[in-house]
Amino acid sequence: EVLFVTASKHRRDRYVSDVVDAFSRLPGDLDASLVLLGDGPVRSELESRAANSPRDDYIHFTGMIEQSEYPSYLAASDVLVHPSSETWGCAINEAISSGLAVLSSNEVLGWPDMVTPGVNGFVYPFRDTQALSEQMERLARNPSETRHMKKESRRIAETLDFELCGENIRKAVEQYGR
Repeated sequence: EVLFVTASKHRRDRYVSDVVDAFSRLPGDLDASLVLLGDGPVRSELESRAANSPRDDYIHFTGMIEQSEYPSYLAASDVLVHPSSETWGCAINEAISSGLAVLSSNEVLGWPDMVTPGVNGFVYPFRDTQALSEQMERLARNPSETRHMKKESRRIAETLDFELCGENIRKAVEQYGR
């Protein structure tokens, strides 16, 4: 089984509904599940979408989880799906550090620093649930490719230079923060 996970506040501007819709399009013969970490104002709407999905038995909501539990959920997962439109995408950074493959929207501006398409994940056009579903199906049908991408994410995470990141943040604050 391939376990997809999304970690986000359940708000309209996080587009978690796109993940539910894309997962719902997957063929019934696929051995795949989706776990939605988090909570928020549109959770009941998301649960309704999931309940009406042909794959409803494979969509699971955790509700709000303690930050200390978050690494365990990532460790049990295979692929992070990140549908947002944002500057960095901390969830992607956490996912590659946990050795997950990543499916990211192209509106996460930091994706080029974290996702190498075809190596440790894929990038899909923002709000394109058909394209996202096709990428999910590809990974669910090819568990060896998914395992390889997970290993590559772990390798990429090991090469990240956090001291350099910290230094660059310090410089940006000094330059632009005044």
